Amino acid sequence: MTVGKQTDKVFIPDSIFFVLTEIYGLDQGIRNMSLAQSRKDKNVREYIRKVDSVNFVRACGIVAKYGWIDEKCVRGKYADV
Repeated sequence: MTVGKQTDKVFIPDSIFFVLTEIYGLDQGIRNMSLAQSRKDKNVREYIRKVDSVNFVRACGIVAKYGWIDEKCVRGKYADV
């Protein structure tokens, strides 16, 4: 059984929403953890750039395969997440 959400264009599996949540969490988490440190430490800034690069590639792959996943698509089943 495949679980996910049907949009006008394509079926988007739940696993994609999980990946998007993971990307968002990593992106925001690294910034919150190292906000003060990043001003002082070049290594922290470099690590943030690397995380951003990985997240960008992952997000681009999702957009290339499924199209832009907007708020309307996420609304409903995932509104409270």
